[in-house]
Amino acid sequence: PQVAEAMALGVRRRLGADLGLSATGIAGPSGGSLEKPVGLVYLGLATADRVESRRLDIGPEQPRHVIQTRAAKGALNWARLALTKGRPSSGLDR
Repeated sequence: PQVAEAMALGVRRRLGADLGLSATGIAGPSGGSLEKPVGLVYLGLATADRVESRRLDIGPEQPRHVIQTRAAKGALNWARLALTKGRPSSGLDR
């Protein structure tokens, strides 16, 4: 989790962005261990007032592209929620 948080904070600082987002983990098919199995992903999110991480256990049985896609979708959804403060969007907001 610390690496994901540091990465997100680095993105925010380096780019001068309002939000920094990161993903790190083991997408496979190899490289996993007992402590860090294939399918384990940490997401990081940094804003002006907080730096957080989330753990995703996507599962070692999933192919690499599925792990990558689910991690990306999870990260982007988390960013969306952070930017809208958790309010659902109708898609018509301007």
